[in-house]
Amino acid sequence: ALVLTALVVLSSITSVIASDTVTTQDVEISGNYTMTGNYTVSHGTTLTLKPGATVDMQDYWMKVEGNLIADNVTIMSSIQTTSPGSHNAGVWDHLTITSQGSATLDNVTISNAKSGIIVDGSLTAKSLTIEDCLIGIEVTGNTHISGLEISDVDNDGVRNTGTSHLSDLVLASMSAGISSSGDLYVTNGDFSETGTGISLNGGTADIENIDFNNGVGNAVSISSGVSGDISGMTGDSTNAIVSMDSTGFTISDVVMSGERLLNAWSAGDLTISDVVYVSDSGETP
Repeated sequence: ALVLTALVVLSSITSVIASDTVTTQDVEISGNYTMTGNYTVSHGTTLTLKPGATVDMQDYWMKVEGNLIADNVTIMSSIQTTSPGSHNAGVWDHLTITSQGSATLDNVTISNAKSGIIVDGSLTAKSLTIEDCLIGIEVTGNTHISGLEISDVDNDGVRNTGTSHLSDLVLASMSAGISSSGDLYVTNGDFSETGTGISLNGGTADIENIDFNNGVGNAVSISSGVSGDISGMTGDSTNAIVSMDSTGFTISDVVMSGERLLNAWSAGDLTISDVVYVSDSGETP
C-alpha cells in the first residue's frame, strides 16, 4: 500500500523558497536557504528548521500562525547596508509569533532584523542569541527563555507588555536592556553598555540577582504603577535606582558603586534595605 505523508522536506546546499509562501502542510528545512518573499506558517501546520540550518531572510518577514521548531539554527540577512556607522541592523522585518502561534527554539541566533522576535503568542526558548537588530524581542504574549544573549541593539533588548519569564541573561550595547509595563520575572542577569538596565513602567516585577558593569547609566528605573520587588543588585552604574512617582516597591540586597544610590521624584513607600553603596561623587549618594 502506498502511504502519503503530509510533510514537505526541503534540503540542499543552497535552495530558494518561492515568493510569499503560505504553508498548507508540515515543512522541514535543512541546509542553507534564501527567502525570495514573505513566509507564513499557517495555523495547524509546523515549520521545523533542522539542526545546522541557516535561513537568509533577505528583506522579508516570517509569520508563525501555527508552530515553529528550531534547533541549532541561524536566521539572518546577507544584505549589507551602506549607511555610515551601520552595524547591519534592520535589514529584514521580523519573526512574528501571532496570538495563535507558538515557537520552541533551542540554540538559535537571530540577527539583522528590525525586531528580532515579536511574540504575540507563545515562545519557549533556551540558548537564544539576538544581535545587530533595532529591537531585540517584543512581547505582548508569553515567553519563557532560559539563556538569553542580546547585543548591539539600537533600542530595547526586551520590550515587554505581556508576561516574560527570563533567566540567565547577558544584555550588552543597547538603549535599554529590558523595558516592561507587563508582568516581568527575571533571574540572573548581566547588563553592560546600556543607558538603562531595567526600566519598569507599569505592571509587576519579580527580579533576582542582577549585575551591572561597564557603562550602565541607570541600573533600574521604576515609574508609578509598578508593584513587586528586586532582590540582589550588584556592580556599578551612574545611578543605581531612579524612582519616579513609584509606590509600594521593595529593593533589597544591594552592593553597588557609582555616583548616586537613589535619584527620586515623588517616590512614596519605596523600601530599600540591606545596602552597601560606594559613591565616587562629591554629591550626597
